[in-house]
Amino acid sequence: MRLYLTVTSAYNDVQIDPSKSLGGYKSISPVENDSFGNFFGEITPYAIQKNQTEYIALILKNDLSVSVTNVLVWIEAPTGAFSSLKSGLQLALSTDADVNKYMEYVSSRYSKPLYATFTEAISEETALAVGTLTAGQEIGLWIRRDLLLEVIAADQAAVAQLNPVTEMYDEVTKVKSDSFEVKIKYTTA
Repeated sequence: MRLYLTVTSAYNDVQIDPSKSLGGYKSISPVENDSFGNFFGEITPYAIQKNQTEYIALILKNDLSVSVTNVLVWIEAPTGAFSSLKSGLQLALSTDADVNKYMEYVSSRYSKPLYATFTEAISEETALAVGTLTAGQEIGLWIRRDLLLEVIAADQAAVAQLNPVTEMYDEVTKVKSDSFEVKIKYTTA
């Protein structure tokens, strides 16, 4: 099972920029594990001011040689995250004239897809239930990021803390990223 970025040009084209993974065809580019910005970029002061919801489209492909059943997908958030992620599935992909599968496409990272219903799939108990995926089958996965402005404001307010040894104030080190984990659980047939 593997997650791929999407691309609008053609099936299995290269997609090197996750911010342009806006739906369409499966690219040949898998989502990199443990890589900063592999879904969304940093939260800038402009992003906080505009408080825009962002979306990314991915393809989940069963790249195993067998069918899998009871497929579940969820995203675990770290404690104190500055954003929340919600997920939505597009199980039925469309087919073009060359019989290539594709999913809905949006015009920008801030455009909401029409055919995705987003839920907080944050644990195995609340996971998105995909069902069965045959060998080679692909489905669409939308991920939505909402900023948690109250958490961001509290973090920004804490600029210094008292050092008990020196009895002086030290600068508070800011967390620079959130590390969400996408979990995929399945049973091989």
